[in-house]
Amino acid sequence: MFPNRIHLLHVTYLATFFYALHFAITLYIESSYLSAFFSEKIVGLIYIIASVLSIWAVVKLPKVLLIYGNYKSSLVLIFLEVIALLGLITANSPYPAILFFVFHQILLAMLFVSINIFLESFSTNESTGRTRGTFLTIINTAILLGPLVASGFLEDSNFNIVFILSALFTFPMFVLIATNFKKYSDPIYNKLEFLGTIIEVIKHPDILKISVLRFSLEFFYSIMVIYTPIYLHVYLNIPFSAILGIIMPVALSPFVIFPYILGNIADKKLGEKELLSMGIVISAFITIALSFVGSGSIFAWALLLFITRIGASFIETMSDSYFFKHVSASDSNLIAFFSNLRPMAFIAGPVLATLFLLVFPFNYLFLGLGIFMLYGLRFSLTLQDTR
Repeated sequence: MFPNRIHLLHVTYLATFFYALHFAITLYIESSYLSAFFSEKIVGLIYIIASVLSIWAVVKLPKVLLIYGNYKSSLVLIFLEVIALLGLITANSPYPAILFFVFHQILLAMLFVSINIFLESFSTNESTGRTRGTFLTIINTAILLGPLVASGFLEDSNFNIVFILSALFTFPMFVLIATNFKKYSDPIYNKLEFLGTIIEVIKHPDILKISVLRFSLEFFYSIMVIYTPIYLHVYLNIPFSAILGIIMPVALSPFVIFPYILGNIADKKLGEKELLSMGIVISAFITIALSFVGSGSIFAWALLLFITRIGASFIETMSDSYFFKHVSASDSNLIAFFSNLRPMAFIAGPVLATLFLLVFPFNYLFLGLGIFMLYGLRFSLTLQDTR
C-alpha cells in the first residue's frame, strides 16, 4: 500500500477529470466530423474498425505494462493522443481522417485502462463503491461540460477549434502524472491471454453477469452517441447549437448527480443488485418511448434523454462498483477485459444498427434498443449481492 495513498488517489481523480474533459469535448461531434467525408453507413463501419483495433491494443497493453510500467506508458500514450488530435485537425481528405480517428480511439481506450490501474492501486476494497462513484462523478462532470465547451467554440461544421481544445486539456493530465507518479510501484500484472481471460470470467458467474450488464450499457451508449445526434439534426432539424448546448448537457446531468450518492448506498445499505435492476427498467422503458416522439421539441428531447440517463447512471455506477469489488490492481487482464466491453459494444452497435436500419425506420432504433436493455434484468436479478 502506498504511504501517501490518499494524496495519490486525489491526483488520480484530477487527472481523470482532464482525461474525460479532453475526450468529452469531441465526443458528440466525431460522427458528424466523419460524415463530412463519408456516408452514415461508412461512419458506422469506421467506428467498427476503430473498436476492433482498440480491443487488440488493450489486449496487448498488459505486455507493455510489464516492460515499461504504467507511469511511462501513460505519458507516452498522452503524447501520442496529442499527435492524433492534431492529425484530425490537419486531415483534409478521407484516408488521413480515418487513420487519425482510429488512432485517437485506440489511445482513448488504452489511457482509460491505465487510469483505472492507478485508481485501483490507490483504493481500498471497503470503499470501492465511494471510490468508483467519485470516479464516475468526475468523469461525467467532464462529459457534461464537454458539449457546453464545444458549443461555445463550434462554428457551423468547422470542428478544428474543438480538436485544438481537446489537445490542450491533455497537458494538465500529463503534468499531474509526470510530477506525482514518478515513484509509482507497479503491481505484478497478469497478462491478458484473451481465451484464458474469457475462461476465467466464465468460471466466476457474477463477474460474467456483471460483464454482460456492462456490455449492454456500452451497447446503449454506442447507439446513443453515434445515432442520436444524427437523428436529432438530420431527421428532426434540431440545430447543433441546441443539441450540444442544451439537450446533451441536460441529458448527461444525471451522471453528475447520482454516482457518488449511489456508490455510498452500495457500500453501506442496499448493495448493487436492486439499483442495477431499477436502472435497467428506467432506461429501457423511456428509450422505447423515444420511438414515438416525432416532435423536434428541444424541451421534450432534453427531458426524455435526461430520464434515460438516470437509469444509465444507476447501471454504470453499480456495475463499476460490483466489478471492482471482485478484482485488484494486479488483475490487469480482467480490468482490460472489462474496459474492452466498450469497444466490443461499439462494434456490435453500428453493425446491428446498420442491419436494423435496412429494414426499419430510424425512429424504431430506439424501440429495439429499449427491448434489448430489458433483457438485462435476467442477469441483474440473479447476481449474488455484495450486502
